[in-house]
Amino acid sequence: MALMRTTYNFGFFCRLLSALEREFGHRVPNSLLHTMTSVDHVLLFYSTPVDVSTPYEKLHEDAERGRTPPNLHVQRFTKRYSPDDPHPYFSITAFPTIDKIYLTPEDRKKYKDITWDKSPWVNSLEEWYEKNKK
Repeated sequence: MALMRTTYNFGFFCRLLSALEREFGHRVPNSLLHTMTSVDHVLLFYSTPVDVSTPYEKLHEDAERGRTPPNLHVQRFTKRYSPDDPHPYFSITAFPTIDKIYLTPEDRKKYKDITWDKSPWVNSLEEWYEKNKK
């Protein structure tokens, strides 16, 4: 039996999809709505497991489980430059005087913006003389 043949069935169809979206936490994408012509199709869609991890996250999981070559090192979270970091590898930047301003809300929660107050010529001759005065 077709699910969306009449207005009554269309209303039932919308209520069914809304209830399933609330229950399972994900909805049928617009590109697949035209394929949902019966309750069987809807049940088949919601019985399929949903994987929201990115290919890079899957690669990281494989590396942790030992499924990748030993010379491949996958670092899930990047090391960000911070002028306050005491470790010398993370306190030196390749881009001095270029401000780093995070735009996405996720990055703004994790990292603070980096702005520069000093001269664009970090290794200028005057600065070298000031540092090496005796």
